[in-house]
Amino acid sequence: MRWIGESISALVPSAAVGGDVVRARLAAIHGASIPVAAGTVVVDITLGIFVQAGLRCLDLLLLVTATGKSSFVGPTLVGVVIALFAFVGFYFVQRLGNF
Repeated sequence: MRWIGESISALVPSAAVGGDVVRARLAAIHGASIPVAAGTVVVDITLGIFVQAGLRCLDLLLLVTATGKSSFVGPTLVGVVIALFAFVGFYFVQRLGNF
């Protein structure tokens, strides 16, 4: 299901959310209830945002260690902070039951 959803997102980049909808639909077809299928996709997206922010911090540490240059640290950290705010906001919207 994941592979098919990612393939659809890659084939139609203007509608990247289409792959997520297809993943939820495939899960529902294979026996999951629609709320559970949609919930798993939403949780996957949320965790993906969090993991990407952590990986960017690790990337930043490795780049600074390898190159010794730090001119890109500020902009990268600003991007990570924005991603974390998006993660927190998305999490609280989920907890409010809007999905």
